[in-house]
Amino acid sequence: MQTNGDDLHFHVFSHAEDRRPGEVVDAVAENAELGVDFVGQFLGSFQVYAHLRVPPGDTALGDVQQIVDDLWPQGLRTESSFEIQPSRIMGPKRRSPDFCALVRIRPDDDPFSVLERLDDHFEPLFDEDTFWYGAAVVTGRYDLLVDLGRPSLEELGQTIRTHLREIPGIGKTDTALADLRKKSFRRH
Repeated sequence: MQTNGDDLHFHVFSHAEDRRPGEVVDAVAENAELGVDFVGQFLGSFQVYAHLRVPPGDTALGDVQQIVDDLWPQGLRTESSFEIQPSRIMGPKRRSPDFCALVRIRPDDDPFSVLERLDDHFEPLFDEDTFWYGAAVVTGRYDLLVDLGRPSLEELGQTIRTHLREIPGIGKTDTALADLRKKSFRRH
């Protein structure tokens, strides 16, 4: 677990059951003061994703539970994960180009070893404007969360098909895509 005093990061994957996904994004963004660093509309097994950041401490988990509870009326229906160890390069959704993919992975190997392999592969390619990569070992149904971003949808698809699949230990994946020029809120 993160123990160096840095903020704690939580990833929330939501189905917009009672409202349109764009309405949920707007409503969650209006509550950014609750700790929302990012919220966006995605296409895939979830329609809305939010990145929550809270200060470390004995109440951090309870704080996030309260945030999720407070965002429930805005339509955030959640499956959440806690970030155990971020990539040495960048954690998911700290920033990314307009076309991005969030890939949840159930590895065939130790998730920390797979994260190291991902970092080794993507570090030489990483560029904040043209080849985005962020990842972390997380809790939940999937052990890894990978954030990939490229300047176009075509390049993003190729990155998922080729680069990600080259990494030994990548098992079952669940991928959702977004055009962040549309429905998203980014704190930074």
